[in-house]
Amino acid sequence: MMSTNRPFTAVRPAALVTVLLLCLPPHALAAEGDPVLQDPTRPNWYGLKAKARKAASELQLSSIIISANRRLAVINGDLMREGERRNGVLLKEVLKDRVLVVSADKGLRALRLPVPQPVKESS
Repeated sequence: MMSTNRPFTAVRPAALVTVLLLCLPPHALAAEGDPVLQDPTRPNWYGLKAKARKAASELQLSSIIISANRRLAVINGDLMREGERRNGVLLKEVLKDRVLVVSADKGLRALRLPVPQPVKESS
C-alpha cells in the first residue's frame, strides 16, 4: 500500500517534462523555417530604440494639457513639458490648439491636434 505522505522530491516524470516545456521560450520549440508569429496588437515601433522610433514616424501631437502651473503635450506617445528636449525635439511652447517644436532637421514648426472626422450615420 502506498503512503499518502510522499516526500516532495518524488516527482512524476511526466509532470517534470511538462514543467520544463512550459519554461522554454516559444521560439525554442519552433522548427527551423517555421513562420514566426507576430503579436497583432504590438505597435510597429516596438523594440526600436527611441531615436529610431522617432525617425521612423513623423511627429504627431495627440494631446495638450494646460493648467495653472504646467503646460504639457503628448508627442508621438511621449509626455513632454514646455521647454523639454527629447530625441532631438524641443517643445518650445504649448498653446491651447497647437504646440511649437524645434528640431535640427526641420527647424521651428507648429503641430496641431488632429481634427476629428464626423461619423456618418447609416440609414
